[in-house]
Amino acid sequence: MRILIAPDKFKGSLDASAAASAIAAGFQRVIPDASLAIHPIADGGEGTAAAFHQSLGGEWITVSTVDALERPLQAEYLWLAERQLAVLDMSSASGLAQLSIHERNPLRTSTRGTGLMALDAIQRGAKTLYVGLGGSATNDAGCGFAYALGWKFRDTDGNELAPCPTALQSLSRIEAPPAFDVEMIGICDVNHPLLGEQGCSASFGPQKGACPADVPILDQTLKRVADLIETQLGKTFRHCPGAGAAGGLGFGLLAFGAGRLEPGFAVISELLDLPTRVAEADWVFTGEGKLDAQSLRGKGPGGLAQLAQQAGKPIGAFAGRIEDAEQLRETFDWLIPLADPAKSLEESLTNARKLLTLAAERAARRIFQDPSPEKAGDCHPAPFSG
Repeated sequence: MRILIAPDKFKGSLDASAAASAIAAGFQRVIPDASLAIHPIADGGEGTAAAFHQSLGGEWITVSTVDALERPLQAEYLWLAERQLAVLDMSSASGLAQLSIHERNPLRTSTRGTGLMALDAIQRGAKTLYVGLGGSATNDAGCGFAYALGWKFRDTDGNELAPCPTALQSLSRIEAPPAFDVEMIGICDVNHPLLGEQGCSASFGPQKGACPADVPILDQTLKRVADLIETQLGKTFRHCPGAGAAGGLGFGLLAFGAGRLEPGFAVISELLDLPTRVAEADWVFTGEGKLDAQSLRGKGPGGLAQLAQQAGKPIGAFAGRIEDAEQLRETFDWLIPLADPAKSLEESLTNARKLLTLAAERAARRIFQDPSPEKAGDCHPAPFSG
């Protein structure tokens, strides 16, 4: 029996590698003779650089940078010297993970820390720069990233502005530095535009700490940036799918970096040769912290499920939280929650590894040891209970 274990991260508790190990441990308790192929995945969010490392190797570079609130921190990016290629997760510097829930405020955060990481890679000799766009604490259209690379943002009096939305409300002029000879590629797990009801401010601002009154302010500030880019540089990127990724850093890579955007799962799927991995497996299991309808739109588990369906392989998904179950059941053969929904979020996050291993053990017993028709109805397609 060949089982492919390919989860994404469980945000706030386990990275993709740790999640894969926890699932494998649960399966090994029940089906020790099974052949387990472990391939953690990513989709442009946290863990993207690790996925490149898993496939291509490379060296981890530690750099002094700043978090989204301009506080010093150390962050890592992947460096492949022979390829002159660097891969960084914007979340490692400008992500929500560096802020407490009480510190979240997208009016004051910026992506300058991510830009400092990129600058280090460029100065090291990078000719290609991949940026994983996910897990951001920011909503600055990539102005902080650009600022670190030498772009200037000025008000009507010529005063230089800090690259955060609060200051950029006074933006009147943008000045470009000499161009860098580097190809910038943003890896996205969403296809939202920059502005409007589907844009980054409305769609993701609240989870970054924006209150309802902040959202139109954020959107208007980003519109000001986009308008100036169009007026001064003759570039229009506001409607591009993925421009709203990472609080508009997708837009920033297009506008300030002359880059391009690629769907994250497609990049990782090719990198890890996931179609072949799926074809070689008898069963496929994935997962992430929260499964909902959004998981089917460019996210890693949804992309893997599509590959499994194309190959005619059954697929199960583990999750700390499951929403839109009826819609998910059209794609996944099994939905497997980690714990009883009555447990607190704090308890579930603290014990995520143990809970995931126990969920995998429980799933293995019900799928592989007792697949009788009367039992099958309990787990296919209905979610497992605790």
